[in-house]
Amino acid sequence: MDSLLKVIVKSIFILLICVFLFGCSKEPQHSVRVVNGLPMSVSRVRLGEVRFDNMRPNTTTIHSVIVSGNYLLTGMIGGQIYTSDPVSIIGNKGVYKWKLTIESLSRISLIQE
Repeated sequence: MDSLLKVIVKSIFILLICVFLFGCSKEPQHSVRVVNGLPMSVSRVRLGEVRFDNMRPNTTTIHSVIVSGNYLLTGMIGGQIYTSDPVSIIGNKGVYKWKLTIESLSRISLIQE
């Protein structure tokens, strides 16, 4: 009888730890990376509140967490600030990784990976 009580207590303890760990885990979030497809460097790259290091030509950033929403991509090239048309980071069902490519001074593309 005593060993059965120990098994029950251990099982409840393990169950409570699992509930705590899974209940407190972070919700998955969207992430985005930027590809500089230009033949020149882009500095001060921002997508909303997400900032990226200065990007040399034909380089790609690592994924950074971003909240769903509409954003403008901004960056500085040769001392002049460029701003994109709005892009939407929104997933209908689930959370996605996104790739935003700077194709030219006037064109960007956004795809789900």
